[in-house]
Amino acid sequence: MWLFGEAASLAQVEWRRACLPPPEEGTLFNAGDTFDDEEEQRARAWVERIRKNLEYLQQQLGTFTIDDHQSEILAGVLGQARNKHIRAAVKQLHKDGKTSCNGIGDVRKLRVTPPPQRRQP
Repeated sequence: MWLFGEAASLAQVEWRRACLPPPEEGTLFNAGDTFDDEEEQRARAWVERIRKNLEYLQQQLGTFTIDDHQSEILAGVLGQARNKHIRAAVKQLHKDGKTSCNGIGDVRKLRVTPPPQRRQP
C-alpha cells in the first residue's frame, strides 16, 4: 500500500504537469508559470490535513507507529500526499512540542509519542 501511495502521488504531479496547455507566444503569462506555486499550496494543505489526523490519533492512542495507521494518517489525502508530507507533519508537531518524535528516519517506522512531561518546580 505504501509503494502504491507513493507512485500515485508522484504520478498525479506528472499528470497535472502534462495537462498544462502549451505556452502561447505573445501572452504575458502561461499556466506553467504558476504550476510550482500551486503544487506547494497543495502540499501545505496535505501536510495540515495529515497533521490533524496525527493529532487525532495521538488523542485516541497516545503512542503509535506510522506504519500501523497509514489509512488513518492519510485520510482525506490518500493517493495525493506521500511520505515527505507525513514527515513534514510529524516535524511540525515536534517543533510545536506536541510529540517527542523528531521526524528523522524511515517514515514508516516513526513512533509518534506524547511530548515528555515537564517536571513541576
